[in-house]
Amino acid sequence: MVSTVHELPSELLEQIFGLLDVRSILKCQSVSTFFRDLIQKSLLLQYTIELGVAGYTNNSASPSSIEKRLQMLEQHQAQWTAPVLECSNTIRLPNQDPDGGMRHFENGMLVDMYDATNTGKWGFDTLTMYNLTSVAEVPSSSTIRTQFEFSSSSAMDPLQDLMIFVLVPAQPRPSYFELSIASLRDGNPHPRATSQSIRVGSADINMDMPLCTGVQIAGDLLLLSVYTQKYAHKLELFVLDWTTGLVRGKIQQPGNRILNHFLLVSDSCLLVCCLERQRRLPIVDVYRLDNSPSIQPGSQKLATIVRTFELPAPNSDHITRMRFATDTARTYPPSECEKSSGLPFSMPSNNRLISLTLRISENSTDHTQHLFDIFTPLGTFLHSHKISEESTVVRWKDWGPSSTRWFRRLQQSPSHQMHGYRVIALNRIWDFNPLDVARDMHRSNMRSTSDDATLNANSQSTAEVWPTTKPGQRSWIRAEPTTIKAGGIFQDDIISTLPYRETWFEKPLNVEGVWLSDRVIGYSLDDQNFYADVYQGLCCVPRCAE
Repeated sequence: MVSTVHELPSELLEQIFGLLDVRSILKCQSVSTFFRDLIQKSLLLQYTIELGVAGYTNNSASPSSIEKRLQMLEQHQAQWTAPVLECSNTIRLPNQDPDGGMRHFENGMLVDMYDATNTGKWGFDTLTMYNLTSVAEVPSSSTIRTQFEFSSSSAMDPLQDLMIFVLVPAQPRPSYFELSIASLRDGNPHPRATSQSIRVGSADINMDMPLCTGVQIAGDLLLLSVYTQKYAHKLELFVLDWTTGLVRGKIQQPGNRILNHFLLVSDSCLLVCCLERQRRLPIVDVYRLDNSPSIQPGSQKLATIVRTFELPAPNSDHITRMRFATDTARTYPPSECEKSSGLPFSMPSNNRLISLTLRISENSTDHTQHLFDIFTPLGTFLHSHKISEESTVVRWKDWGPSSTRWFRRLQQSPSHQMHGYRVIALNRIWDFNPLDVARDMHRSNMRSTSDDATLNANSQSTAEVWPTTKPGQRSWIRAEPTTIKAGGIFQDDIISTLPYRETWFEKPLNVEGVWLSDRVIGYSLDDQNFYADVYQGLCCVPRCAE
């Protein structure tokens, strides 16, 4: 008869530990030397720990052994802490419209939108798609010519073979706007769409010369940001089902809010950044979307605010604008995750970083602007506080200092991209994975630095924003607070302490910017050509539906 846990078979204990989450397994290691030795000798538990610390999930369908999976995971993680990027291929493409073209990149697909007829239109009539995941010197491509003019607000979802065209209306602008639902592959009507065209507005919805400024896609759901009044610039969010063409409802601009921007996290969750009118206070509202088929079109129960996060208050005479950014990788079905990368692990869809760009304009003759990038894990808004039926305000002091990291931006267009918890710039990587960084800090195997930790909001010194690395040092944890002085912009100093790992490349990338799919792609262009440099040395794990 077994009288103590030490007498249980090690195989049984291994199975019991395997049922725990990674934090619990790590805690068990400190209970006793017996537990520690058992956990450290088990390949299964070591793989479970490394998988959880990385923020990944296992693909059980993979035929790889546990030993092979652990080896692949450790090699993958090591690439990000000591990256060696090498350009394996440079793709040269024609620069279709040097003066007015637009490009979108998503899931390895580059879409080049331009006016092929060069008639000086307000929008575009042609798009060419390039598959940059191919290793071919000249990637496969296809071109779509439309019978209508579409705007840069158009959106795509390569995994659903979906293109949402926002049509540029004829003049004078009518009291509605139209969307065209097409196959991204050939431009024909999408096979799942009931109608190729969707009209939003007209007599059923009161709008004066509407302007659609943004489209985001989550499954069958479309969310549109629309200025519905010509002179008042009243912003509203419309929710549509693109398969049926039905307008499910709209999120009106509340009387005490000025809507700025939105992020459709999923078909059931929405983040909206806005300003309180009275205090001019920046806030982030978390909405729960009811995507149940029982909700009738036009229902006011479509969206409910479940949480409001306050940000620091600028001075009252300053004008504030906010905008969200996150990585553009689509979420694959579980069965497709391994196939998309060849790796036996993937990234849960919610394990990612959110960037909130804060633009503050001084009410002065020169309209001086101050730009700040605020990084925080998506889980800050979804899981940090218990969601209840009633809206609850979360004060800045209760969430912001410990959950965010602020950076002063000196350039209008940042040359960085996000993938999961990581931010990749031209010369470095920032990794905000909370569990991975916390474990490294606990191990004390990476020296934390405090050099240049204070950012002066009035300063224009690059050194204060991008601190220099020490000779021979390429990676370290930054845990000391970043302080942004009020400096006539904010009412109080701003302190942020979210730890992150900063890793420098041996040589900065000699490109204008970067894109991320399953690898790093650097891009640059001139009047004749567009260049895409495909790099080896870093592999981006696909996001997978949980």
